[in-house]
Amino acid sequence: MNKKLLYSTILTIFGIYILTKKSMIQTEILKKYGPARLNKFNQVLNSLQKLNLSDLKLKFLMAQVLVETGFFDSKSKVYDMNNNASGILYTGSVPQLKNGAKKGTARPFSEKGFYAKFDSLDNWAKEYYRILNKNNSPLDSLTIIDFVNKLKQNNYFTDTLEHYTNSIKYFYDFLIKNKF
Repeated sequence: MNKKLLYSTILTIFGIYILTKKSMIQTEILKKYGPARLNKFNQVLNSLQKLNLSDLKLKFLMAQVLVETGFFDSKSKVYDMNNNASGILYTGSVPQLKNGAKKGTARPFSEKGFYAKFDSLDNWAKEYYRILNKNNSPLDSLTIIDFVNKLKQNNYFTDTLEHYTNSIKYFYDFLIKNKF
């Protein structure tokens, strides 16, 4: 076998592997959730990928986004109305305003306040990243359990630790199973 043919064969196999890996998650989302949700998944993913996160961190964040949005079918429509895929509370802080946040829709009465509204998902991603690097930095986690525990320590969610952990783990496992 000549070297050019061998090299071409290796590149083709590698290319098929990469395409298969990427399309597996997309095929499963399309089959299970439909084209509109796949489109939203890809939009959020594209914005998070611009932050140059490790694969592990990207999986953590996407799992949390899927929980917070109900896989982009949340009844509250926070994502759709505010370009806010993680339920970020509007505080009006200087760092938040620098990331393009404005006062968005009202949160449920029991939670008080407003969601942050962003003019783009890229700005939302920057703010999301900033928030998750505060205090005990959930983004420094090496396991999904540690990630959720640090979110709870930072008062990022009001749900019980057990329920939120199970929800995040469900979507994290979904991503892993489908070679995300």
